[in-house]
This record gives sequence, C-alpha cells and structure tokens, in this order.
Amino acid sequence: MSERQRTEAEQFKQSFPLIESVYKFFAPSMWGYVSSHKDECVHRPCITLSYLDALYNVKGAAQWVVKTNIMGIYGMSASKETFSDQNANIAADLFISRYGNECSLYMMALYFAGYIMDYKGTFSPFDIQDILLQFRAKFLPWWNSRLDAIQYAKSNTDNGEPTGTEALIIWLNNAIKNGEEVRNGGLYKLGMLTEDMIQKAEAEYKPALF
Repeated sequence: MSERQRTEAEQFKQSFPLIESVYKFFAPSMWGYVSSHKDECVHRPCITLSYLDALYNVKGAAQWVVKTNIMGIYGMSASKETFSDQNANIAADLFISRYGNECSLYMMALYFAGYIMDYKGTFSPFDIQDILLQFRAKFLPWWNSRLDAIQYAKSNTDNGEPTGTEALIIWLNNAIKNGEEVRNGGLYKLGMLTEDMIQKAEAEYKPALF
C-alpha cells in the first residue's frame, strides 16, 4: 500500500470508525443522498472494496456491502423471478473479484445509486450480468470524466482564496461561531467533517452558555 493509500484509509476510518457506520452509509437507503452529492463522493478519501475486510478486520464485509446494493436493485426491479441469497453472494463475489482493486466504496455507492436510471443496458427487469458489465462499460467512463473535470477546475483555481481542507475548516469555524448544528448537515453525513474536526472547532469557537 502506498503512502497516499494509507493516508486515505486513515481518513476514511475517521469518517467511518465502525464497520456498522460503513454498512449504514453505503446502503440503498442512501442512494438518493449520494446521488445529490456526486462531486463530494468523487473526491472524498476512500478505500477500495478489496481492502475493506482488512481495514476493519471483518471477514465478508465487502461482500455484504455489495450484496446489499445488488439486492436493492432487485427489490426495485419488480422482477417475478426469484433471486436467492446464495446467488446474491455469488454475484457480489464476482463484482469484487473483477473490480475490487479499483472500485472504491464511493464509486460502488454511486454506481448502484445510478444504475437504474443511468447505466442499465437491458430491458429485462433484473439482469445480474448487465449489473456486472455496466460498471466498466458505462460507469467508469463517467467517473473518470468527473475526476478530470475536478482536477481541471482545481488546477485553474488561482485566486488566492482558501480551497480544500483549509476552506472547509474556515467554514466549520464560522458555522460553530454562529451556533449551527453542523452534525445535521450533509458535510458531516458524507464524512467530509469528522467528529474530531467538529470537537476542536467547538472547543475554540462554540459560544459559552451562561
């Protein structure tokens, strides 16, 4: 693992300290949320599916996450054909074996969240082969184009104003000063604001109660 990957893994675990928090966020119930925060998902520090089990020391964690998302697609398909738990496990394993080393948790979340409307390539109500194939065929080109766009925008930002983490900290400090409930906002739910960052800001800027 490179130094960058190690750093991103540490940052990811700060945002999601427990495997249960990973299960909760990277689930079909959050598809609407991640779809509304695509750019944040693209550039957030993350880990690949193949490293999830090792980071949390939980065997089968990656399979569980992918399987849950596959079953989310099945549940919305109105398919009359039975898709067993065993077949779901096999499909999840196939997805991880093919894409696990390049697919991050955020990539997976965005793919399954957008599959039905953006990437589905068949008229069949539920086609697991199509789900497995369209990640590379349709999703990866979109993902790479978003990365290029964000990188281009970043390289052309030269106005002297704070960007990235520096700008985030400034915003957080001002929000705390103004008494805003930052834990209820999207930046916290997405993991861009960590509990450690908030507590530090609160210790310095939260108005005293008399």
